[in-house]
Amino acid sequence: MFNLYFNWRMANDKKDISEADAIAQCILQIMTCKIQSFLKLSEGITVIPKNKSFMVLDIPSLIAIIRRMYELVFVFHNLYVEQESEEEKKIILYLWEIRGLNNRQGLSNVPEEYRNQEEFERKQIERLREKIRNIMNELNVSVEVKQQIENVIKSNSTNIKGYKFEKDNDGKIVRFKDFRMEDNADGLLSLGEYINVYRLWSVHTHPSYLGVLQFGRMYDQGSEKQFLSTLLITTCKLACRMIKDFSEGVKGAREIYQSFSDEEKEINRIFV
Repeated sequence: MFNLYFNWRMANDKKDISEADAIAQCILQIMTCKIQSFLKLSEGITVIPKNKSFMVLDIPSLIAIIRRMYELVFVFHNLYVEQESEEEKKIILYLWEIRGLNNRQGLSNVPEEYRNQEEFERKQIERLREKIRNIMNELNVSVEVKQQIENVIKSNSTNIKGYKFEKDNDGKIVRFKDFRMEDNADGLLSLGEYINVYRLWSVHTHPSYLGVLQFGRMYDQGSEKQFLSTLLITTCKLACRMIKDFSEGVKGAREIYQSFSDEEKEINRIFV
């Protein structure tokens, strides 16, 4: 992953790259950092002060990192791979930006400089909404589809979702559909039979009764190493999916991926 984004950045260092490509390489860097954090934490932590001879695997914290990695993969896949045209990609990218900028809107008890930034970003949100409307006017879509998208762009929600343009046999957009992060986890991880893995991660990370119960039972039964093995494999799957999607969805990345050794490419094919 490091070689992919580093060599891509070197190849595009003096070029005027698009906003979409700049965001893509930034997401890849965040993913690389999270994998390093996961590996470091997987070595175990000390729970007895100044006693490194007794290490414990903090499985809930590892699962929390896994969830963040999956969410990055989910966003990247939806932005750069699932959309079939450049117009569709731009619409989904702008929707993602609007949802992100909504996080700063309407907050109370914040400093004046925060208010200034909020106002600047409110105008930015309006510009993004107008960009989407302009693209929609150029696409061959029904009034109903335009209204579906209008409802989404006018929302003040901060929830990250996936979006898909559904089409008829003639390629005409007939519906604009949204879906939640947990709806696509099994498909992105290639798990085969349906397992609600996103909800399973929640069971172990949320401070619910079941979450605390699972924590206690894990160490009573000595199953934490088995959990770690599963999480390591999941991390490999997420990393390989990100590499594949970056190579397919970002201009110039495929050529860099093709320069990798056969062994590296074979590992990626195994886990995707």
